[in-house]
Amino acid sequence: MCGRFQLDVSLETLEEMFESLRAPETVKLQMGELSPGRLISHIQWQESEFTLQNSMWGIKREKRLQINARSERWTSHYESVQRCIIPASAYFEWDQHSKAKVRFLSDRSSLFFLAGLIVSDQVGERQALIVTRDADPMLARIHPRMPVVFGLGAAKSFLRELSQEPKDWETVHGWQTKVLSSEQISFY
Repeated sequence: MCGRFQLDVSLETLEEMFESLRAPETVKLQMGELSPGRLISHIQWQESEFTLQNSMWGIKREKRLQINARSERWTSHYESVQRCIIPASAYFEWDQHSKAKVRFLSDRSSLFFLAGLIVSDQVGERQALIVTRDADPMLARIHPRMPVVFGLGAAKSFLRELSQEPKDWETVHGWQTKVLSSEQISFY
């Protein structure tokens, strides 16, 4: 799962990483700690260029908000949906036992990319989901699921190589975790 994430980089940093990043003036990079039901920024491969967009995080379903999509259902449910990558500096889970909020940082980089999907509702509003998978064994003691996380090269491949299936994704491994104090624990 991925209940919240944080983004602490500038638009200029993303523009340096993505040689042809188009960022329309109407799109403001969403930064800070981001939670479901809010606008989030993501990058898509459209018309041979990377494009920064904003979408609402989550799809309203009956009485709940669906915020994630399981990678195990990729070929049956999500293959034809638009792909995106969501830049992040950290992501958060709640420990399944203590309910403490835990921050996850990559061992390798201060920025990584969450695999995402974009769907449109009946009126054409764009909504984003974060793709999840079974957690790495070391992280499963905190939470059984985790987001699919890419480094820069694999993120670009995820967007461009549409025939790539989850078993072929090159994901980030190696995480630092920090349990946040009770004053910082929050739920959505």
